Amino acid sequence: MRKILSLAAVLALSAFLLSCTVPQSRGAGVGAGVGGVAGALLDRENPWRGGVIGATLGAKYSVPLSPI
Repeated sequence: MRKILSLAAVLALSAFLLSCTVPQSRGAGVGAGVGGVAGALLDRENPWRGGVIGATLGAKYSVPLSPI
């Protein structure tokens, strides 16, 4: 339950912070959020490692795709 609440808080804060930015930054934020959650869920051995790697890759590769 605590993980769900902290995830919801992070998502709400990121939505608040990304509400008035350029589209590329929004794409990076969304990519980092989705990549972080996916990485944490996929890496069962160490979810923190998966989350950091997923967030980094999500932010890096979502910026070129944001204008599409």
